[in-house]
Amino acid sequence: MKVFETEQIVRATEAIDSFTKNIAYYWHEMSKKQIQNEFVSVFFESKPEKIKHLIDRWYSMNRDIAGFYLGIDEAVIRQMFNYYLIELEPDKYDDSLALRMALMKGASRWDVFPFESHTIRQFYLMANNNSLELLFDIIPNAKELLETAKIDLFGNGRNWSSAWLLLNDEQKLMLSAFVLTHKF
Repeated sequence: MKVFETEQIVRATEAIDSFTKNIAYYWHEMSKKQIQNEFVSVFFESKPEKIKHLIDRWYSMNRDIAGFYLGIDEAVIRQMFNYYLIELEPDKYDDSLALRMALMKGASRWDVFPFESHTIRQFYLMANNNSLELLFDIIPNAKELLETAKIDLFGNGRNWSSAWLLLNDEQKLMLSAFVLTHKF
């Protein structure tokens, strides 16, 4: 298991926090027309067919950020991070072929993808694969927090993002450490 330093846990927390506040929260609240306009703005570097595909993908995932995020490529992820001014380290490989070759040779995804984008991927893999009841084992009083906020315990990106926004800084660090150190 990979060991993460405190600075990396803080970076992961900042990445999840920025992504959740700047993207997940707002995209879930947008009307169809607003999402279309937002996607044109965010993905302006893409061809119109690609933007339409991304909008269709968003709706095919029932407006769930986890399913959407997990199914898009690194170039699209970079566009999202750049547009919303979320820090993202440089690409570790010059092209997608070199990246795929490194993965095929057994390189860790942590060593292949930018730290922040892979952290978000891990967060949303956890979201898709686990009920929010998992939080009960990680965060003291999580059950009461979720019940008070009336967040559905069903595991998806929307519910996990909503739960993230309820957590205080210490709780976010605990959840980030969990996300970094577990395989989903």
